[in-house]
Amino acid sequence: MRLTLAIVALLLAAPLVAAQQTVTIPPPDINVNLPPMEVTNEITVMPDSVRLERIAAAVEGIAAILAECGCTQPQGTTYVERGVQGAFMLAAFFIGFQLKGIKDNTDHGKSSDPIQDEPPSEDYGEGSGSH
Repeated sequence: MRLTLAIVALLLAAPLVAAQQTVTIPPPDINVNLPPMEVTNEITVMPDSVRLERIAAAVEGIAAILAECGCTQPQGTTYVERGVQGAFMLAAFFIGFQLKGIKDNTDHGKSSDPIQDEPPSEDYGEGSGSH
C-alpha cells in the first residue's frame, strides 16, 4: 500500500513540477545590412561683406513674399473687437468708481463695518456692579 501511495504521489507531483517550469527564450538575432554612405562636409569661409550681402538679399526676398500675400498691410479692428474693448472700458470705469467710493469712505473715518460706526452703548456697564 505504501508503494501504491508513493506511485500516486509521484504521478500527481509530475504535472505540478511541469507547470512551475521556467522556459527561457533566447533573443532573436537581427542583422541590418545598410549600404555604405558617404558624408561630405564642405565648409566655406566667406568675408563678412559677402555674408551681409547674402543676408540682405534673403531679407529682401522675405519682404517681397510678404508684400505679395498682403500680410504687411494694417488690418482694422472688427466690430467684435471694438465691442469687447468697450465692455472692458465700462468694467474698468465701474471698478474704478467702486474703488473711489471705498477710498472716500475710509478717508472720512468711516469703515466698511457698520458695527464699528455706531457709538458705544452705555447699557453694558450698569448691570456689572456690586449689589
